[in-house]
Amino acid sequence: MQMRNEKAVWSGLLLSFILWMPSCSGPRLAQIMTYEEYHQLSVRPPYVIELRGKKGSLLYFGAAHSVDPNHSQVAQMIHRWDEFRPTVAYSEGGISPLKETVEEAVRNEGETGLLRYFAERDKVPIRSLEPTDSSEVEMLLSHFTAEQVKLHYLLRQVMQFRREGRVEPLEAYLGRYLTEFNAIVALDVPPYTVTEIKECVRRVLPLLEDWTRVPETWFYPTRSEAFTNEIARRLNRFRDEHMVELLTHAVMNGERVYAVVGHSHVVMQEPALRTILDQPRLERKNQ
Repeated sequence: MQMRNEKAVWSGLLLSFILWMPSCSGPRLAQIMTYEEYHQLSVRPPYVIELRGKKGSLLYFGAAHSVDPNHSQVAQMIHRWDEFRPTVAYSEGGISPLKETVEEAVRNEGETGLLRYFAERDKVPIRSLEPTDSSEVEMLLSHFTAEQVKLHYLLRQVMQFRREGRVEPLEAYLGRYLTEFNAIVALDVPPYTVTEIKECVRRVLPLLEDWTRVPETWFYPTRSEAFTNEIARRLNRFRDEHMVELLTHAVMNGERVYAVVGHSHVVMQEPALRTILDQPRLERKNQ
């Protein structure tokens, strides 16, 4: 048992070294694509790659974020799942609540809900692709104030609430997230309640006249309209590196991994995944 644990430790250390090791010419060996490189491409979802390692394999489904049960990607996800026969599943955004039907899963939780439905149906373990909240916050606090970080998380939820057209009261929706954020010791700063958000916005983001109408573009990692854009850039890079490490480690350990994320993550992580798993680059293909 001790030898197996030591082997796992050394495997993790080696993978981390590969991810971060600079080459003689400067760039990282396992380079995650930059946003500048990504925007030179024309890639539409779904974007799916399948890679085989020496022991395991990865089917990485880059999805459109959709809650439409009639979306064409639903049938594609089902077909690829049944054909691939995974031994483990990985989901973006944590693990979605379980629903009783495919339609209910997609309508309520999108592609991650559908993945949870598959996993439960076929008794396949499902894991989150996300880093822990505390590790995200720790990384961000080395660049931003705690108030900026907390406000970013809350306003991002406000934007998503509006984009998804939810019918529940915004105060109730945000209250659930405030409970989570208030429990993080490093974010023990205002706002503690929904009513305090307005004052924090006035102090930290004075250009935002109505916090309930925060622009969606403020969370685009390719824009520079507010500090929220820079947070989004750093968060996405942090998440991409974490996802690559999780997925390649599972493949190296012999798992058949079926993972589902937004399609841009697959495109940007693909160079690193192919380098680590020693896979030649193939012609890019939208599914």
